[in-house]
Amino acid sequence: KESSAASDVYKRQEEDLVGGRRCADREVLEAGALAVGAVAVGAAVGVVDDLSGGRLCGVALERVGHAAAAAVIVIIFLYVSRRVLETTFGDARRGFVYERVRQNLLRLDALTSDAKNWRPTTLVLSGNPNSRATLTRYAGWLAGGSGLVTLARVVEGDLHGDGIALRDELTRDLRDYIASEKLSAFPEVHVSPNFEEGFAGLLQSHSIGPIKPNLLLLGWPNAPERAAWFAQHLRLSERLGLSQVVLFDRGLPPKPDRGNPPQSRRIDVWWRGLHNGSLMIILAHLLTGNWSWSGATIRLLHLARSDEDLDALQTRLEHIIKNGRFHAEIVIIDDDAPFKQVLTTHSADAEVVFLGFTPPDDDSLASDFHSLYSDLASDLPTTLLILSLIHISEPTRRRGIS
Repeated sequence: KESSAASDVYKRQEEDLVGGRRCADREVLEAGALAVGAVAVGAAVGVVDDLSGGRLCGVALERVGHAAAAAVIVIIFLYVSRRVLETTFGDARRGFVYERVRQNLLRLDALTSDAKNWRPTTLVLSGNPNSRATLTRYAGWLAGGSGLVTLARVVEGDLHGDGIALRDELTRDLRDYIASEKLSAFPEVHVSPNFEEGFAGLLQSHSIGPIKPNLLLLGWPNAPERAAWFAQHLRLSERLGLSQVVLFDRGLPPKPDRGNPPQSRRIDVWWRGLHNGSLMIILAHLLTGNWSWSGATIRLLHLARSDEDLDALQTRLEHIIKNGRFHAEIVIIDDDAPFKQVLTTHSADAEVVFLGFTPPDDDSLASDFHSLYSDLASDLPTTLLILSLIHISEPTRRRGIS
C-alpha cells in the first residue's frame, strides 16, 4: 500500500544494491567494452578496405584474430584492475554500498512517515539467545522479509573496567548465533551499571537517522515476583512510542514437511476492538510471508457481547479485511461462557495465537495483570500479546484485554 513515490524510492534502492560488484566495476567495464568495440570496428574497417584489394579471406581471418587477441587483453585488464582496487583500497563494494545507504537514509528522513507504509523495525530483548530460540525465530518471522531486526542484550558491567571486553565478547556470540541460525538480524550489546538504566538507554539510543525501533519484542516472565518490574518496562516502552509484542513461549511448531505442509497451519487472531487489532492483523499477515507459514490460515475471531449487532460487526470486519488486502476467515462467537473457556475451546489447536493487551497503569495492578494473562495463555500454544501504538485514540482506550 505504498504511495507511488515511495514505491519508486524502494525500487531505486533495490536496483542500486543488487549485484554487489556492479558499482565498483561499472566504469572499468564500460572502458573495457569501449576498447573491445573500438578494436572490433577497426578490424571490420580493415576487412572492408581489404575487400577492395581482393584479399578477403586471409586478411579477414587475420583481423578476427587481432580482435580476439584484443578481447583477451581487455579481460586480463579488467581482472587486474579489480584486483588493484581490492589490494589498494580494500573491497570497493563496501564504500559504494555505504554511499547508497547514506543517500537513502537522507531521502527516507525527508519523507513523511505514514502508517500505510509501516515496516517493523524490531528490537528484541534476546538475552542469551541460545535459551530463547522461539523468541528469536518469531522475531525473524514477524519481520516478514520487509523489516529490520536487532537482537539486543543488556548486561551489567563497568565500562571503565572489563565492560568493553565483555561487550565485545557478547557481541561476537550474538553474531555467531545469528549466523548459525541464518537469521537476518543485527547484534547489539549494551553495558550499564544496572539493567533498568541499560534498558532505558537502549530504547532511547538504538537508532540511525530515521531508522528507529518501532516494535519491542520480549518474553513473558513466568515468575510472579517479577510482575511489577516487568510492568515498569512495558510502561516505559509505551511512553517512548514503541509498540510491543510479548511472547508466551510454548515452543516452535513442527517443521513443515509433506505430511505437515505450511498450508495446514493456523493463526488465530482475537479481535477485541480497533486499538490493537490492526497491528495484530499486520503481524499475522507478515508471518505468512515466510516459507514456514506460507498459505497458513488466518482466523479473525471475536467474542460477541450481548448488546452487539452481529450483522454490523460482520460487515465491519469484512471491510477491514478488504481494505487490508489480505485473506482471513471471520469467526464471530456468540457464547456466554467465560472468555478463558471460549479462548481455549477455539484456539488450543492453533499453531500461534494473537491477543491484545495494554500495560497496567501502576505497580499495584501488576500482579493482577500477570495472573490474568498467565491464566489465559496456560492452555494455549505459543501466544503473542500485542500492544499497538500505530493508531491510538486515548479517550477510548481501556486497560486490560483489547
